[in-house]
Amino acid sequence: MARLTGDFAPVDMEKGWETPPGYVAAMKRKMLQGALDDANRRGRRTSLIRIPPGTRSAGAHDHENVEEALILEGDMTWIRDDGSTVQRLGPMSYVCRPPRRMHGPFVSRNGAMVLEVWYYDPDSPKGLVSNLKDAEVGDFVDLDMATGWETPPGYEPGISRKVLAGTLDEKKKRGRRTSLMRYAPGARVPRVVRHDFVEEVLVLKGELLWTGATDAEVVQRIGPLWYVCRRPGVAHGPFVSPGGCTLVEVCYYPGW
Repeated sequence: MARLTGDFAPVDMEKGWETPPGYVAAMKRKMLQGALDDANRRGRRTSLIRIPPGTRSAGAHDHENVEEALILEGDMTWIRDDGSTVQRLGPMSYVCRPPRRMHGPFVSRNGAMVLEVWYYDPDSPKGLVSNLKDAEVGDFVDLDMATGWETPPGYEPGISRKVLAGTLDEKKKRGRRTSLMRYAPGARVPRVVRHDFVEEVLVLKGELLWTGATDAEVVQRIGPLWYVCRRPGVAHGPFVSPGGCTLVEVCYYPGW
């Protein structure tokens, strides 16, 4: 068997940032993976959004696609057109927003970094009507990091998952799931792993080691803002996290 090599890579935080269409000039997006085909209502896209201090977004708006957003750092405030506050947001504030859900505008006083996952859902009803009143009610939630964690099937104790959105049906080979994965200090995946769905992983904090036959054989040392998009069937692992770590994991079958 050929020796496995690590497939994570650090996100280049200096290059590849562009202002998305319809955004104010100060806001920048860095594409991590995928593309949306708006004309045919298909596809998915994972990206980082960087918001400088003092930036205010465009007015209330909506999208034809599902939008998941997780604030990684900094602050955002959902405001009304008159500047009054709808909702204050900070690190680990999260939303899974259905199509045509009005939201915004937002302002960031100290700057922010946001992970966005956009996709068209084959099961979403079409022809939903926007409602401007939606923009008067915040829809983010502050994630409860103390509860809702479970050890996934096939994993060892010390690794736990908190599902944020979606369901992955591995029998019918359909669906998607966004979750947080948490490794306690010393937790490990002791074997090589393969699965038949796409897996995107972004490290939020801590360190993960991709090891060889022993923990002393380090194939790859993986830290915060390292990312991978792993196609179905790709072998990966073993892994160990000496000091613990937290990851965002987005899994889906092709077409979802």
